[in-house]
Amino acid sequence: MASAYLSDMRKVQPSGPYMLGGYSMGGVIAFEMARQLEACGEQVRLLVMIDAFAPDQEHTKNIAAWSRNGLLMQVIGNQLALQWKSDQLIAPDVLKNLPFTEHSTYVTRHLLAFCEISHSQASLQSYLRRCQIMMRVHAQLLADYKPMPLVQNPPCVLFRNTLGLIGNPSRLNLPILPDSERDPPHRWDGLLQSSPMAIDVPEEHFMLGNEASMDFICQALKEFVTG
Repeated sequence: MASAYLSDMRKVQPSGPYMLGGYSMGGVIAFEMARQLEACGEQVRLLVMIDAFAPDQEHTKNIAAWSRNGLLMQVIGNQLALQWKSDQLIAPDVLKNLPFTEHSTYVTRHLLAFCEISHSQASLQSYLRRCQIMMRVHAQLLADYKPMPLVQNPPCVLFRNTLGLIGNPSRLNLPILPDSERDPPHRWDGLLQSSPMAIDVPEEHFMLGNEASMDFICQALKEFVTG
């Protein structure tokens, strides 16, 4: 994925210095892009990781489990419910008690029942099924990826949630998890020559894409880049 993104990026900007960044797994991909650029002699001016976690065995095992037991599907379903102004969110653990093949059906019916939207059942369910496939593939990619440390020392900013991967309580009505799963360390220190500049964002991980959090992150980045 990093190689494919680099190929597209270099069609627009053939040479560095580059500024790279990504949210969650996207931050891991941005890190690998920086490593590949470094290996071919290019300069990375800035690496931005928005609540991205360095892959380790325990964390990737949890992500794989969440892609199967419905937790990540509930994240998507309740994000859509909030976006579509519903005050009725999917209950914690309800998907966990259903077969994997029924998760997208349940979420589709819930959204159609409690949101005023023009999507058909077929189109919405098709989208959610594609999300399921993406979750499983991404979980496997993270499990297989063995990151190598950066040799150079590009400036790095890490935006960190303050409420955990899942808040307690969660704005997405997600189940309460043990602290080791709910609030794992980011673990980038061993892969960077120096610790990244950490900026706390007052939100839980899965809600960092909301407008208020993005405004906060954009303003902080503007100040960092312009000095």
